[in-house]
Amino acid sequence: MQISKVIKKYGLTQEKVANRMGYTNASSFRVLISSKNGVPANPTVETLRRIAEAVGCSVGEFFDDERVAGGIPAGGQPSLCLRELLLERDVSVRELAERMGRSVANVYYLLGQSNIELRTLYEFADALGVSVLDCFRAKGGVR
Repeated sequence: MQISKVIKKYGLTQEKVANRMGYTNASSFRVLISSKNGVPANPTVETLRRIAEAVGCSVGEFFDDERVAGGIPAGGQPSLCLRELLLERDVSVRELAERMGRSVANVYYLLGQSNIELRTLYEFADALGVSVLDCFRAKGGVR
């Protein structure tokens, strides 16, 4: 994740972005995007969307992978399409749960969420053999 770099690229400070997101204290915002003890931040998809909106960029720009950065149109924010990927790849929820090392009930629960943690999104992508970009569809059906 390169949230700080993108913020700078757009000529903003973390304080300015925090203010645009409604934080009265920039340190609360910094907790969302900074790593602790070498473990990278794990924001939710909704948090990434809110940050992107405050910066005026696409969520894809936060990713180090150029396929992701260039694949999400700047004008539209992506929405998760995990269920569609299961259908496209002919993978059952049970099979996905086995690949992820999770219970079927937990995977059903996660599939019903629109605001999952980034690490979990990477788990889905790995289990389905796709990039994180493939887990998103831009609003309006445009890829």
